[in-house]
Amino acid sequence: MRALIVFLAIGMALAGCRTVISLYEPILVSTNEWNMLGRDARHSGFVKTSIEPPLRLEWTRDVSGGVTTGSPVYGDGVLMIPTLSGYISFVNIDSGEEFGFVNLRATTTAAPAVKDSLLVVPVYGGDVSLRVYNMKNASMYWEIQTGTVETAPLVVDRFLVTATTQGVVHCYDLFGKGEIWKTKLPARIYSNPASDGERAVVACSNGVIYGLDMSNGDILWKQPTGDAIFATLVMSDSLCIVPSLDENVYAFNNRTGKPAWKTFIGTKSYAGGALADSLFILGGTDETVYALNVKTGDITWSTRRRGVVSTLPVVAGSVAYVGFQSGFLVALDIHDGAMLWEHRVDGRIRMSPVIAGERIVVVSERGEMYCWRPGE
Repeated sequence: MRALIVFLAIGMALAGCRTVISLYEPILVSTNEWNMLGRDARHSGFVKTSIEPPLRLEWTRDVSGGVTTGSPVYGDGVLMIPTLSGYISFVNIDSGEEFGFVNLRATTTAAPAVKDSLLVVPVYGGDVSLRVYNMKNASMYWEIQTGTVETAPLVVDRFLVTATTQGVVHCYDLFGKGEIWKTKLPARIYSNPASDGERAVVACSNGVIYGLDMSNGDILWKQPTGDAIFATLVMSDSLCIVPSLDENVYAFNNRTGKPAWKTFIGTKSYAGGALADSLFILGGTDETVYALNVKTGDITWSTRRRGVVSTLPVVAGSVAYVGFQSGFLVALDIHDGAMLWEHRVDGRIRMSPVIAGERIVVVSERGEMYCWRPGE
């Protein structure tokens, strides 16, 4: 554990205490770590580092208050976990010990995002809906009321993009210089948007997907699907891919919106997928994990396991790690879907796993955090 140097700041934006952030030491996150939901703004969920099973349980820790959906983020040796009790818990990756916390005085059900020393947290049920903290000096950086946010924020360079349940997409200057643009869409937004740096792609509850210009928010294209979309959008170099509740997975050209393919998988997916080489890997409510060819949409393989999948898979090298509501974390070979390893945790897995360096981290719904690394 690092030296115990406590940094404490209390936001005083209005009369009385608003939020508290306490850290043992400043945090500075490099750009190649797990900075937001699905690792990056594309939500690729992929790292080249190979984490081969069998895995050894390194430590466990109770995260008080429990968790639901979303995901932790990771950087500078520290995990940052949103909890239902209104805290962001900071945990040292080497020891599992608490490294600090943020008391939101509200709750959050979406993954935060981090860039350099700034932590972005969507807040639910408070008098603000977005807070940005400076983890270098443990202080509130800025906050704003944008409307109800139930999706994970995107950070691309200086752009901070959020989407509200009122159907408004906002883009702010992360470094506190105000709103850059906002775009009103005709339906609610529960799907996590994605970005390739030039475009932000947003899916609405009316089943329509919109491609927005990242520089000004203009609608570049829109395409319908057959039903509402709740799953996270994922972007490859050329395509945006997302399952719809019509039990199809759709792929559209990032630049033009032109349909690339549509594949019927016969099940609903509320989570989304991960990219691995030429595959898009996702799970559904039918307890099955599917791998689709990114170029054609063809189903390369499918593997039925034990439980509904309601989290994003993550991929380390040639191994996909998938969390099930039955409590199983399963490792699958991305080439053929063969099961390589599994472990059952205490409680359902509804929060997406995280790859933290050479470790896999999962938090169960009951608030128990597990950290594994390769080795018997």
